[in-house]
Amino acid sequence: MDGKDVLVNSEAVLLPTLSAYLRKKLVREAPSAQRTAFHALRPPPISVEDYLKRILKYNATCSQANFVAAVVYMERSGVPITVYTVHRLLISAVLISNKFYEDRFYNNKFFAKMGGLLLEELNFLEREMLELLKYNLLISEQQFEFQQAEIMATILCSDAPDAADGRRALLEAGVDVVELVRLRNRLHTCIEGEQADLGAMLVQCAQ
Repeated sequence: MDGKDVLVNSEAVLLPTLSAYLRKKLVREAPSAQRTAFHALRPPPISVEDYLKRILKYNATCSQANFVAAVVYMERSGVPITVYTVHRLLISAVLISNKFYEDRFYNNKFFAKMGGLLLEELNFLEREMLELLKYNLLISEQQFEFQQAEIMATILCSDAPDAADGRRALLEAGVDVVELVRLRNRLHTCIEGEQADLGAMLVQCAQ
């Protein structure tokens, strides 16, 4: 298996891999950093993985591909992904991707209850996200494939303890590591003109 579609075809792979990816993307924020609508007053008590589990459990209309699209939107928004913003960014981006890509979806009231927010808060966050994205919600096939490969390849080469479950899930799913990293590199070269260190990724994955 080359791993191209395993992220959107296996919930067992999606949960640990995507949650570990988002945790790895977290940045430290200085106290003086500018706050946004996505900043909570304090880090939510629920982990990113449990938040993802909650969304998957209660939202039957949300495909796993919606989560990949949501990560694209989170990155595009330009809002720093921190312990204060990750949950609000995630629920807003999943809501938008669900509405944009699915024929059937739950309304904002349902999403607000599921995400632990007031309806007025979620409505505001949705508008803020759309404005940050300049209402550009289209994701090319190449960019979507790159985001999948980026999520998986990042976890494969991560030495963070919380990435172990994601790596294990990918390997148990039969992902061909070499082909996955080559795919990620190929798409990355097309999109940003850079190429990852294949050797370093493979060495880390083997550990």
